Order: sequence, then C-alpha cells, then structure tokens
Amino acid sequence: MEVDIVADSRVINGDRAMEHLIRGVRDAVQKRSWYAATALALMLPDVCAAVEEHGRGRVAQRYSRWADRWTKRCFSDETGKTFLSGRDLFQLRCAFLHEGDFTVSPDAPVSKDDAAAMFEVLNRVTLYAGDFDVVPVRTMTSSGSDRTTSYALGVAWLCESICAATESWLAQARTDSKLARRIDRIGQVGAIIHLSPNFGMSPL
Repeated sequence: MEVDIVADSRVINGDRAMEHLIRGVRDAVQKRSWYAATALALMLPDVCAAVEEHGRGRVAQRYSRWADRWTKRCFSDETGKTFLSGRDLFQLRCAFLHEGDFTVSPDAPVSKDDAAAMFEVLNRVTLYAGDFDVVPVRTMTSSGSDRTTSYALGVAWLCESICAATESWLAQARTDSKLARRIDRIGQVGAIIHLSPNFGMSPL
C-alpha cells in the first residue's frame, strides 16, 4: 500500500531560512540543554561565513574573519581589550564539536609580562550555567614556570551573544541579493502536514 505524504517546505515554526537555526539555539537554552545550545551556537558563524565566502576550504580563515567582525565586540571591554577573538572562537568550535572539549589551545604564553601573557593565547574556556548572570572574566594561573590562561563566562550569555551577532549580520546580508539567495538555500526541516492513509494515527 502506498503512503501519500504531503510535506510543507517551510520550517516547522514558520521561520525564514537562518532564523530557524537561531531559534534552535534559544530553544535549547530555554530548555537548559546547554551542550546542544553551545554546539549549535558555535556552528552559526560557520553558516554565516560560508554564505559570504561560498565553497569548500578556508574554513578557519573565513570563520575567524566573520567572528572578528560580528562577535568580537560582544567579548571586548570598553577599552577595546578582546577576551575572545575570532581565532579563539574558531578553536573553541573545533575543540567542542570535534572532541567535546573546551581546551582551546595547548600553546603556552611567551611574554614575561603576565598582563600581556594573559591575552597572548587562550588555553581554555570555562562555561557556567545557572539562574544568575556570570560576569565574564579572563584569568591566568601559574604553577612553577607553567602558565595557563582561561576565559570563564555563562553559557547562556555566550549563546545569546552569538545569536544577536548573527541577527545583525543577517539583517545586513539580506540587503545583498546574492547573499540573500544563498541564505534562502540553507537547509530546513519540513513539516509533514498530511499522511494518507493514516493507519489509525492521530496527532500528539
């Protein structure tokens, strides 16, 4: 017996292309699914950068460039000091998505000046989840001659910062007809709106 499935090509929530990914991050945060939210948030710059620089290759360069333009200001203070650069964010993306780790770089800072060394390389990101705001802080610890740098922040704040940056980029990108066409081709999950025969099935 053949089953006739009629699918709606629009995303289930009715979002336009790209908005469904942003919604996915925020939905995961709301449900306190922290790892899912982090993974999808770290993927957003990948999607945006691929729209701008279409084609395979140069992933690290285009991700870092995009993040430096759009998310860097979220992770900088009023003096312009950057706590999480585009390169740092890309390394975090690779560590977490490929290895489930938050170790960003194994390299040790070189500068003898601790204040400079703390921003020379980022070794680890520490994420916190809770019902209160976490003030982001960049630190460095020393053990003998070894120094390790870290950046601690709230996972919800990290995710929302990337979502907000993506929305800002999206508003600008849609004004470019070539980029707008690429955005509209981003994959979406369709909704099955009719199944015949229904074999006694009913909606949940």
